[in-house]
This record gives sequence, structure tokens and C-alpha cells, in this order.
Amino acid sequence: MKSSYPCQGLYARTTLRAFTKPAAFAYLLALSSAPFPSHAASPPTATLIYNASGPVQGGVALGPDGNVYFASISSGGNNARITSLTSSGTFRWEYIVQTGGIGGDIYPVPAIDAAGTKLYIGTDEGIFYCIDTAANPANRVIWRFPLATANPPTLPDKIRSGAALDPTLPEGSTVYFQCNDGNLYALNADNGTQRTYAWMKSGSTWGDGSYKNAGTVMQAYAYAVSDGRHDRFEHAAAAGQSVGSDQGRCDQ
Repeated sequence: MKSSYPCQGLYARTTLRAFTKPAAFAYLLALSSAPFPSHAASPPTATLIYNASGPVQGGVALGPDGNVYFASISSGGNNARITSLTSSGTFRWEYIVQTGGIGGDIYPVPAIDAAGTKLYIGTDEGIFYCIDTAANPANRVIWRFPLATANPPTLPDKIRSGAALDPTLPEGSTVYFQCNDGNLYALNADNGTQRTYAWMKSGSTWGDGSYKNAGTVMQAYAYAVSDGRHDRFEHAAAAGQSVGSDQGRCDQ
């Protein structure tokens, strides 16, 4: 059956061609003004789970069991301390350094071993600690470097770098950190005895540590700052990396 309106399609095409350019633009603009569903992500909700005793300058470390660890610097009459919480924010324990004021402040992010039983961190007092992460250990401090009986009992400058752990070396598990005295230190991670150290340059060094496996040889990469100049230090069988300086410059 033939259509009663043989010119309908032609009329429609003719009418569309008859739109002036401004009119066609206005028509398309009107169509585009219709609301479209938004796919933008909503910002996450921040929930306060714990009030620290002082500012937290470093980040937060998570153990394999979900427990949380962080260090806070001194504030008012509160000494610097390391705090542990459960994954839900419940207080577990804290270790308070004996030195009060800014002299005992703790800036690095704690380093946790793979088993989640030991925490490694350094302080502005020049002491590097290995801490037992259990809820109620017989002794919270497993060891410290230098020993309290050493002469002197502290390193000559602050420890602002994070620690790097390498459990795979033939010599045994080793922990590395940098001190602002210009040295990169390697310690036995189990008992804190010094394996070696390397002087890089006079000046300050800091940064979070990590290790790189270059084939079969472990390499350490660190940067020392002297008069605003960065110098790269590389040492076989060590493992750590610094990516910043107290002068505010960064290297990668």
C-alpha cells in the first residue's frame, strides 16, 4: 500500500536544510544542555581514629597483620614516641624516648620486617632502634645502635632517613640507614652489630630507604649534600636509597 504522504521524507530533509546556521547551532546547544549523569568520584570520608601526642612528621607503616605504626615528635611536655594501633585504631602500645624536647624527636617512617615482629627507626638524638612490636614484650627495645655503653653512646648527628631491610644477604639479614654525619650504615638486623659503613660526603643526607638487586650484587644508592651539591654514592652489598636533602632538592 502506497503512503498517503509521498513527500514526507523530502519535506523533512528540506526543512532541516532550511535551518540557518545560527538556528541549527542554537538547536544543538539546546540538546546539549540536557543534564547527563556525572561519573565523578565522591571524595573519601576522613575518620579520626586517634589523637597523637604530637605532630606526625613521617608517614604511617602497616604491618602484615594490619597493625599501624607511626612516630610523633615532641610537643609541649610530651616527649617524642613511637605508637602502634590496631587496624581499627585501638591503641596497642607506645615507646617514649627518654630525651625530651626537640633533641629526641623522631621524623622517619618506621620500617617493619616481613614477619611484622620488628620495627626499625632512627632519632634526632643519633640513636637507631630495633623495637619489638608485640603487645607486651619483656623488653620493648630489642637493641639500639650505638649501644648505651658505647663511647659516645650516640651518633654525631641526626638520623632523618628511613631504614632499608635486606633479609637475603649471605651475611644475614641487614638493615641500612643514613645519618646526617654523612655516613651510610649497615647493621646486623638481628642484634644491631655494625657490619660496615661508608662515608659519602660531609653534609646532610636523608630519605626513605630501599634496596635494589642488580643481578646477583646488591647495590646501595645514596646521595650526600655538600654546599648544595649532590654526589651519588654507590656501594656493593649495601642497600638503600636517598632521594632528598635538607636543602629541599631531590634526586632520583
